[in-house]
Amino acid sequence: MYSKLIVSLAEHPQYFDDVMEWCYREFWEGPRTDSFELKEFLSEHLKKNRIPCSLVALCDGRPVGSVHLMEREHDSNPFFPCLSGLYVLPGYRKLGFGSMLIENALERARINGFSNVYLAADESITYYVSRGWTVIAPNEQSELYIISRPGRMSFFPTNPNILH
Repeated sequence: MYSKLIVSLAEHPQYFDDVMEWCYREFWEGPRTDSFELKEFLSEHLKKNRIPCSLVALCDGRPVGSVHLMEREHDSNPFFPCLSGLYVLPGYRKLGFGSMLIENALERARINGFSNVYLAADESITYYVSRGWTVIAPNEQSELYIISRPGRMSFFPTNPNILH
């Protein structure tokens, strides 16, 4: 049996390089991007108890996955906060780490005063829908769909005065 734990990157910055490598390789790398931009972006996730934040899945003390909770995922997505960049190392998939990361991100959003979390999904839409997310709108700017979880649909945070 594995020892599974989800931790905040802000409280465990020793995993920053692992998270940065996964993000760059899986989501960020391209002809017009560089790792400096990503490092700057992820550095904002090192502030404790705030959004944006990054969560890291640990298996027996080893980092095996991450997810990010952000104010916006895409400029064309008016909903927030957004779940983004869910990644689990291939050898650790189907062991529950993805679900644990998502649930911890949802709890982090609730603690910060948000009743819903959103994301823009493409081919991964079935993964999220099978876990209780609801499609609320096609994204007019791309082939993505905006999906929401949990609870009632709300276009605004429950407390708009909370600072992120």
